Amino acid sequence: MSKIIRRIALDIEAVLEGENLADLPVHISFEEKLTINMETARQIKFSPDFSILSQAELLNEFQNKNAGLLDLNQVMQQAVEANLALKIQELSVKSDEKEVDLAKSKYLPTFTISANGIQIDKGRAEGILGTTAERTISGKLSLEQVIYSEPALANISIKEHLLTASEQYRAQVKLDIMLEAGEAYFNILAAQTFVDLRKENLNRIKKNLEISKQRQTIGFSSHSDVYRWESQLATETKNLIEAKKTLRLTKIQLNEILHNPLDDKYTIKDVLTQDTVVNVVAKFKTHVRNPHSLQILTQFLIEEAKQKSTEVQQLNASIEALKRSLISIKRQRYVPVLGLRAEADHVLSRSGAGSDPLQFNGRTMEKEDDQWSVGINASLPLFQGNEISHKYAQTKIELRKLKQQKVNLLQNIEMNVRAKLLDLALSVTDLDLSKRSADFAGKSFDMVQDAYSKGAVSIVELTDAQTNRLNAELAASNSVYGLHKNLLRTQRAMSNFLFAKPSSEIKAFTLRFEDYISGQKDK
Repeated sequence: MSKIIRRIALDIEAVLEGENLADLPVHISFEEKLTINMETARQIKFSPDFSILSQAELLNEFQNKNAGLLDLNQVMQQAVEANLALKIQELSVKSDEKEVDLAKSKYLPTFTISANGIQIDKGRAEGILGTTAERTISGKLSLEQVIYSEPALANISIKEHLLTASEQYRAQVKLDIMLEAGEAYFNILAAQTFVDLRKENLNRIKKNLEISKQRQTIGFSSHSDVYRWESQLATETKNLIEAKKTLRLTKIQLNEILHNPLDDKYTIKDVLTQDTVVNVVAKFKTHVRNPHSLQILTQFLIEEAKQKSTEVQQLNASIEALKRSLISIKRQRYVPVLGLRAEADHVLSRSGAGSDPLQFNGRTMEKEDDQWSVGINASLPLFQGNEISHKYAQTKIELRKLKQQKVNLLQNIEMNVRAKLLDLALSVTDLDLSKRSADFAGKSFDMVQDAYSKGAVSIVELTDAQTNRLNAELAASNSVYGLHKNLLRTQRAMSNFLFAKPSSEIKAFTLRFEDYISGQKDK
């Protein structure tokens, strides 16, 4: 009774404020509903049964105050920092850096110190007139220095090019990880929206069930309508549970990408509230709405992609390495290898027979304890069984192969950019149309529901209108996140994730595009 009196008082107040009496609601629901605040439940460590959760109205179900809030940029960066494949590639780059150091070390001097101890039999020491003592200990210091070596110089240059290729492959792995993390991020947002739409549809079914009970009470319809909505309610409850399961699975997949515990709790920040993402989306949407601007944007992004592509830069580095190898093989025929070698020997001690100074014609001659030598060596291979010719021909074949691969890669990059931009343009158009469709489907459903409550239409018409509204809302939701995912893939095709860039780099990208547009106008 207090609820009825409250409703009458509110209606009187509304009429006195100028509301039209015909527009005020005339139905009051007396059905009791269970509502659970899941944030409170988590704090007091209360976990309701699944059967209760499927029927109750849940508040703060997925918003956990103790969980971290992640935006798109944070997800991408965490994925890069935690990914094991990228860490492995980081170690590969460090190993290749050491390869360069090893190649350069061939041009550094080599110092060797050695000691020799020699003992010969006494008779031989006495028989060779004391030139060699019975026991001799000596030390030697050797120096070797490469003056000029074409193979060594070529090896340094080749290793540096291979290091560049390794670094570019690391960048490629990083881009692929960021794409995977970004798509997982948008999958969570799409799944969350899907759950929200299922909840709204479930509430609409509950309202229709109340209307059907009122219609049955006053004789507008039979029990069949009530049974029909009860069946719909059970089916939609099941669909809602499935949607929640999908949401939990998408969050587990993101935890796996971030290498977090799979049950780690976090909250995803809506992409529509992130200024960087909103600005990038707006810039691209502006230039894909008509064929002319789309063509200009396509040509610009193709040039950007070819310049920034990590795959192209890997091939460029490998091609330069083969070119240097080809030059080195060719020079082996006429450029010698020059080297310097110096040695110094010192006798530390002599003992036994033959160790005394030499006596010659009554004169005493001291034995020489120190010796040294310096020499320069030059070597040039004259014939190695046609090995040089065969290596030269093989390297030229490998070089032609890489050049053909580059041509093919550039074609694939252009094709990929064009395809991704066409998908993006379609997503923009689809988003506009799907939003209009959802808006009109909502208005149609409200009119049919009102007519149903008055007994003017049948349950079939209301069911069709509700199904049409749900499908239109789901299509609109898919269009929103489909647009963002297509833009994410477009950025991967151009090897430049603007979503994860600071505003200064986004501004620089915009200025490059504006300069490109100006150049096209001049042409």
